[in-house]
Amino acid sequence: MKKKILIIVIVLTFSLSCKNNTSKSISPTAKEYIDEVITLLENNSVNRNTIEWEKFKTKIYSKATNAQEIKDTYPSIFFAIKEINDKHSYFEPINNAKQVDINKPLPQLKDEIIAHDIGYIRIPYFI
Repeated sequence: MKKKILIIVIVLTFSLSCKNNTSKSISPTAKEYIDEVITLLENNSVNRNTIEWEKFKTKIYSKATNAQEIKDTYPSIFFAIKEINDKHSYFEPINNAKQVDINKPLPQLKDEIIAHDIGYIRIPYFI
């Protein structure tokens, strides 16, 4: 009798722990977006040789567990930029980006030759 009760308790505990697992996993679109960001960071960060990339990826994916759309990945990407700590990388979501005025002319850059083997391009401002 005790054995039957023990088996019933174990089965109920197991089934209840699995039953309420209603969290969504990351969608393929969101995962692809995060993969692209991680690849960019891995290839271009000034700290790329000092980061343990597998641990880094695990942290980033854990922040995007329920991401379904690209906008849902933004918190994990901001976290990735903070974690990479290279003081050069930043992320600007598309909905915050400034609209480019296609009618506005591009700035004219002036160039000149200073010496026989030195070129110089004057850039009036840096974005």
